Amino acid sequence: MTPILAYIHKRTLPEDKFKARRLRYQTARYVVYDEVLYKRGFNQPLLRYVDEEEGNYILREVHEGICGNHSGGCSLVMKVLRQGYYWSTMKEGAVNFVRACDRCQRFANYSSMPVTLLTPMVSPWPFAMFGIPYKLVSDNGKQFDSKELRQHHTLKAKLEERKGNWPEELPKVMWSYNTTLRSTTGETPFMLTYGYEAIVPVEVGSGSLRRDRYKEEDAEVSQRLHLDLLEETKENSQLRLAAYQQRATRYYNKKVKGQLLRVGDLVLRKVMPNTKNPQHGVFGANWKGPYKIKAWKGTYHLEDMEGKLVPRAWNAEHLQKYYQ
Repeated sequence: MTPILAYIHKRTLPEDKFKARRLRYQTARYVVYDEVLYKRGFNQPLLRYVDEEEGNYILREVHEGICGNHSGGCSLVMKVLRQGYYWSTMKEGAVNFVRACDRCQRFANYSSMPVTLLTPMVSPWPFAMFGIPYKLVSDNGKQFDSKELRQHHTLKAKLEERKGNWPEELPKVMWSYNTTLRSTTGETPFMLTYGYEAIVPVEVGSGSLRRDRYKEEDAEVSQRLHLDLLEETKENSQLRLAAYQQRATRYYNKKVKGQLLRVGDLVLRKVMPNTKNPQHGVFGANWKGPYKIKAWKGTYHLEDMEGKLVPRAWNAEHLQKYYQ
């Protein structure tokens, strides 16, 4: 018998004064009809009060039964209320039930929110300390089809119809990049390397002040003077780069929706486009698993439920925690 029924039938109150006062206040909204406890609702006259065990059955039937549509937690609890049922922990129970639903987890949409904090790299010290990487992990994406390349489209614009000749056009694109002022450092890459701005082809064709008055002796002296100031120029560019990366990091980290994954946790991994079953079409699952996290070394190493190691490492953005 619930404390509310005990108070209605036998006027039994807890010994604690605060709990007794709270129970009297709550009982004012309840009524017993044909030996069944109901709560007076705002949207409906009476809501049948059930225990948590019966509430779990109601959630399962409404969520995944013959009339269920695998709705979210808030939608599910509203639907149960409209059916005329109530228990004290129904909202929390509905959220936990939906979170642990196997089908909802496998067919969940991909999240565009980052799951890990941004780690900016100011200098190439990892390569100087550890050498060139043994291998690079790729997501099997398209070549020259990143967001940045689509935005600037330098190589794409130069290739036009000669899509197969990109190796011949690449040096021209790199020359264009190295002689363009970068907003991150405030200098051109050519300037940071040689201490002096390069003469671009337009100066050769149309002329410029420094080209028209060029003298080899004066140019050598000027270059040596600029080389003496190059260290200061590089230091200032590093400060500007660090400030830019701090701003970018703050902006990026505001959108991070982290998830805590530990060794031994069960996870689902994202189904990549190249591994999807073409026969499933748009109705195929977006997540595959569950798998168990075996180790973490900057990336996650997984094994299936039978203990077989899953090939290659996985980033956190390709995983989501699996609830049972």
